[in-house]
Amino acid sequence: MVKENLLMFNLKTNMSGKIICPKCNGNGYVHSFNHDDRKKIPIDCDYCNNQGEVDITEDVMKDLEQMKGIN
Repeated sequence: MVKENLLMFNLKTNMSGKIICPKCNGNGYVHSFNHDDRKKIPIDCDYCNNQGEVDITEDVMKDLEQMKGIN
């Protein structure tokens, strides 16, 4: 917990660089459920625009904080 808080503090104070996309975990795509044939299909990740990483910005940090509460 302390290590995680220190990481978040460092990211907030040194907002530069890139991090792995928290939505697709660096894959560039996420799976969606196809209701017609009940299969998972890959779709493009709209959070990182298929790059697998995102620039560290205040918006990204806010999203990470929200995602942290969900997991």
